[in-house]
Amino acid sequence: MSITKPLVQLNQAFIVVSVFLALFIHHAVLFVPFIGIYTLSTKQSPVTHFSKSFLQ
Repeated sequence: MSITKPLVQLNQAFIVVSVFLALFIHHAVLFVPFIGIYTLSTKQSPVTHFSKSFLQ
């Protein structure tokens, strides 16, 4: 099983854009890709976990 080429290209583009944003806006933006890594490894999104507290 392999990762499709469009998904790899989208991932690479996301990393490049987040680095450029970090260089021009703030260095904390560099941590954005780690949200995706955390979500893939734990099958739990911190963004939805955080937002559920506002929806209850």
